[in-house]
Amino acid sequence: MSKNIELKKKKILVLGLEKSGKTSIVLNFIGKVNLSNYITLNKYKSPNINVLETDDLRFNIWDFCGKEVKRNEFLTNFDEYILNTEEIFYVIDIQDLKSYELTLKFLQEIIEKLKKLKIKVEFTFFLHKYDQDLFEKLPSISIEIIDNLIAKIKEVVPSEDFHEIFKTTIYTVLDKIHVY
Repeated sequence: MSKNIELKKKKILVLGLEKSGKTSIVLNFIGKVNLSNYITLNKYKSPNINVLETDDLRFNIWDFCGKEVKRNEFLTNFDEYILNTEEIFYVIDIQDLKSYELTLKFLQEIIEKLKKLKIKVEFTFFLHKYDQDLFEKLPSISIEIIDNLIAKIKEVVPSEDFHEIFKTTIYTVLDKIHVY
């Protein structure tokens, strides 16, 4: 690639609760999909910024830690982090039923900050860990529960904002099932 060509830049924030699978999705997105990368996931300084370049695009992917203290830090410094952001990847661990309320609350706080600043970004939601044997492994999860979660996401995200929702799993290298 010629150094004279100015790449179009796209900044993506990757958000969600701790252990939702954010970093796994980033690893898939940037093409680091070997088993050793998943086994050696470490704690990192938040945000961890990854760059992916294509022929004409440079993706700056900001992967944020989902621990409560880091989420609060993100919200406190929201104006700084959201600057030049075009898209938010929001990751939800669908296997962690107990976290649904908290993750929707965090999402609502993000939406409220965006509204206050009159900033529009695209959202891509990843209902992550939607593994092939999900319903066998976790009988407490049902299609109705997941549909209810999707309905709640749609309630939180303003209808005029563009968003997509995918069911994902790392077992099939970011196998995505588009649901909305």
